[in-house]
Amino acid sequence: MLPSTAVYKTQIGLINKYEDKIAFLKDKYKGENCFIIAPGPSSRASDLHKIQNQLDTNLVFCIKGVYEKFHKSCDFHFINPFPLSWGAYC
Repeated sequence: MLPSTAVYKTQIGLINKYEDKIAFLKDKYKGENCFIIAPGPSSRASDLHKIQNQLDTNLVFCIKGVYEKFHKSCDFHFINPFPLSWGAYC
């Protein structure tokens, strides 16, 4: 996780509305490199450990269960907050 992310997460915790949280983050990482790690064959730990140094020094988004493997490098974690069967209703 980038040092700035820890600061931003503290500040985001004080904001209630999702829209305001997103507005707060706008351009905070402008110009930064970004990695998005999603579940699947390409997210095998052996493959990603080859780029661990890059993960530690860049913005990293983890999708679903990948967070468990890369929580130390992950700046933000995206999950489904409700059962997938509800997706048709959202």
